[in-house]
Formats: sequence, C-alpha cells, structure tokens
Amino acid sequence: MMVGAFFAMQVSVQAAIPPVLLSPVSDIKIANPNLALSADLNGDHKKDLVVLNADNGSISVLLGDGDGAFQNFQVSPNVTSAASAVLEDFNGDVKVDLAVTVNSRLQVFLGNGDGTFQGALETQIGSSASSIVTGDFNRDRFPDLAVLTAGTKGFAILLGNGNGTFLPAVNYSLNSAVYALVSGDWNRDGIEDLATTAYGSKVILSLGNGDGTFRPGSSVPSGSGTPYGIVKGDFNLDGKLDFAISKYQPNAVLILTGNGDGTFRTGSQIGISGDAYRVVAADLNVDGRTDLAVPVYSTNTVSVFLSNGNGSFQPATQFAVGNGPFGVLAADFNGDRKADLVTANYGGGSLSVLLNTSPYNWPVRIEANPPVFYPDLQSAYDNAPSGSIIKAMVFPFHETLSCHRNISVTLKGGYDEGYGSVVGMTTLRGELLLLNGRVVIEGFTIE
Repeated sequence: MMVGAFFAMQVSVQAAIPPVLLSPVSDIKIANPNLALSADLNGDHKKDLVVLNADNGSISVLLGDGDGAFQNFQVSPNVTSAASAVLEDFNGDVKVDLAVTVNSRLQVFLGNGDGTFQGALETQIGSSASSIVTGDFNRDRFPDLAVLTAGTKGFAILLGNGNGTFLPAVNYSLNSAVYALVSGDWNRDGIEDLATTAYGSKVILSLGNGDGTFRPGSSVPSGSGTPYGIVKGDFNLDGKLDFAISKYQPNAVLILTGNGDGTFRTGSQIGISGDAYRVVAADLNVDGRTDLAVPVYSTNTVSVFLSNGNGSFQPATQFAVGNGPFGVLAADFNGDRKADLVTANYGGGSLSVLLNTSPYNWPVRIEANPPVFYPDLQSAYDNAPSGSIIKAMVFPFHETLSCHRNISVTLKGGYDEGYGSVVGMTTLRGELLLLNGRVVIEGFTIE
C-alpha cells in the first residue's frame, strides 16, 4: 500500500544539537528604541516593524522589503510618552491595528492596511500603565487587553467590543510592584490566564474564569535577583507551557517548568554575562525545539541558548549587535520560514537585523513523554505504536509513504497546529493547517 501526499520534508536527526547561524544584514539608525513589534501592516505578505522609542515614547513604522531590509517609513502615529505597545486586529477588518499605553490611558490606532494608522481611540485605565498583552479573555472571539498598572500594583483588563473600542478597565491588585506580563493557558482548561513578574523575586499567576474575570493563582518563587522579562514556551516537550524569566543581580535566565495544572516548579538557571532585561523564545537552529535569545546590554551582544529538549539549554552562542541592546524580537523577515532576530539597541540608537542562515534540521516526532524523534516520516511511521500522533514540519513536495502495517495513527503538520489522519484503509482529502501557512493535500489516499 502507498500513501501519496504533498509534503516537504527537510529533516534530519543529529547526535549533537545543530548550531545556530545568524548573519547581520543591517544596522538601522533610529532614536533610542527599547521595543520592536512585527506584523504585515500593508498587506504585501512581508513582515514590517513597529518600534517604540524610549526617550520620547514615539512610535516608528518601518516597512519590510521581504529580504531583511526595511524602509524608514515614518514616525506614526502621533504618539508621545508611550510605555508599551501591541499589534492586533481589534475591529475585525483584517488590517493590523496598534494599541499603546500612554500614562494612564490606552490609545488604539486602527490600521488603514497601507502601513498608516487612523487617529487615536482612547480609554482611561486609571493608573500608570506599562506592559500590555492581548488575548480573548471572555471567549467572545474579540481581542481583549491586559495592562500592567503601577498605581494599583497589579493589572487592568479591558474587554474588546470588536470594533476597536473597549469596555471600561477592571483593575486587579497583586500587592506588588510589577514588571512584565504574559498570557497563556497555564492549567490546560482552554481559558487564557496571566503571569506577571513582580517585586520580591516571584512570578504571580492569575487564572482566567473564561468570562473576562480572573482569580488568584499561585505565586512562584524565582530565586535571588529581580525577575524582569518573561516568555512562555514548551521547553521540555511535554505539551505543557513553561516560563523563561530574565533576571538581573544576578544576571540569569530562569526556567520555571509547568505542571499543566496552573502550578510551576523551578527548573534550570542559565548565567548571563551581563545585564539581561528581555528574553524571546523561538526555534533558532531549526530543529523543532524552542530556544532562547537574550540581549545583553553591557556587552553589545545577543546570546542564543539552544534547547536540549528537556528544559535545559546549551551554553550561549553570542552574536554582536549595536550598542546597548535592550529589546529583542524573533520573526521571519525574509520568507524562508526561519526565525530571524531584531534587537532594539537603546544605548546606540539603532536596530540590528540578524537573518537566520541555519540549515533545516526539523525532525519528525512521535508524541510521547518524552517525545521520540526520527529523521523522516517513513521511519516515524515504521516505529509508531498504534494510536500515536506523528508531528512533522512540512512544505509542498510529493512524498510517498509505504504503509505496510494496518495501524491507526494521526499525522499532524507543524509542532503546534495542524491535523490530518492515516487510519488503516481510509482516504483523507482536505487541508493540512500549518503554523506558517497551508498545504493542500492532494488525495492523501491509501492505494
């Protein structure tokens, strides 16, 4: 029996962790940036940049050329004193909008779809606002916002109306100075939760009720030092979200391992050779595991820590960037489906763009605890127990699978999204959804 499908497999399993290769392509002069965001702002299917300039809180828009270069488009919209920002489609018109925290206000700028924005729609938050994240906290399919508030030592929730406006802010006190915020489903109940780094060397969890309200969760110690940045990811491949926390004094990244029930335990800690304020998670050596990148302000470098797949990481690989890197962003800026990096170099007034030139090292994996990796789809199928889920990164090209066993397995594209099935003598037709695109299955048929 043969299964025919359009898949692209450029995969290999190597004994050692494959290296990461990043090539600097540009150093863009811009006024003291500390935050960079990325999305397609003008509908040309190329990633653009929105940059927050720390000294005056203005916003710069740079349109991407699709090859890692950017056009210094404009300082837009007319914003001053912005503390943080997020990109999302807040009014459902398939155009990217911008939300900005300014003092005690939220300003929303609806996108025109050409890289420009309309005038501000304002909502009062009632307290000095900083870090901001988006999510659907009441499950009405409209984007909502969570904003850290210094005055209340907590956060505010603003539920979206689906037209770019928001309901009045509802404030929650955490009784602690707060630094950074991330959203995700910590207890796997299908409802978005929040996690906040806070004074007192801790991470405070707030669990969502699914109606836009939150209840207190656990407080997780983060050891000595001040926890600053926070990012989520599955760093030990167990299907449960973990945290990576950037800390200073001592300078380190701490891994908090998720138990899947809303609690976390202390994992590995990685020393950093300088000031570490932000951290980003992405697959940087293209091997299917989530790695970390940390801008190191005092050494003018970005340190990349490659994942071992068990919650631990390889020693740092350092790449030179502009002076005083503070923020870091991972996105695909040249369309090759690899995560590139941009650092926001506050100290030198520039952005450094590093394109990912790492070879593809995507393995095919059988979901288990721990996962089992194979170099190709055929060998994964040959060794898969009945009822297994096989996950693989895929692009369009024709591959055949020799089906010599009458077993039931599920084939999924990507590592987070996508579905398809190979079940005994069945035929599958339809689409395989991928993390970075879509592949049409042409008669995924057992012959």
